[in-house]
Amino acid sequence: MTRTGRHGRDTRGDILEAARSSFADRGYDRTTIRSVAAQADVDPALVMHYFGSKKALFTEAMELPFDPGVALREVLHPLDSTAGERLVRFFLENIEVGDRSTVALVRSGLGSDEGIPLLRSFVETEIVETIAGLIRGRDRRLRASLIATHLIGTSIGRYLVRIDPLATVDEEALVRAISPAIQNYLLP
Repeated sequence: MTRTGRHGRDTRGDILEAARSSFADRGYDRTTIRSVAAQADVDPALVMHYFGSKKALFTEAMELPFDPGVALREVLHPLDSTAGERLVRFFLENIEVGDRSTVALVRSGLGSDEGIPLLRSFVETEIVETIAGLIRGRDRRLRASLIATHLIGTSIGRYLVRIDPLATVDEEALVRAISPAIQNYLLP
């Protein structure tokens, strides 16, 4: 349960939203505890009270509004000839969740020496390990890593670098183009 302040305000939630916005707009390196506090209209000490450090704040800001492990297990069940397509659709549908841009947070992490290990940890624990635990056969962890990097690379090319025609292609065409490769990683 989220605690609210004296005026019914979700202060911790406000800080997290300010952090997501700042990390997305300014990047990890240029976001400060003070700038997040100012945007959330709180004292910087309160940000530190809730999160302890900028690293912890970024880690929590990266969290999705759903459990990736649970979602991946649902999407990939059953692990059949349509699993690759279902996974690609799920990924594309969830790259922008509500008002938070997953791509912008990834960009923020990639632009920082401190952010890269946090992103790596998230991808390895939340995506790679889950998928590796679901698929069968040889080189499961490698294949799961290839799935993750294929999807992340697609999002970077489509939403950040905006490489044409990847950036402008219809989502259905993109699903048709990517799904066979993902399917091959899932069921070689």
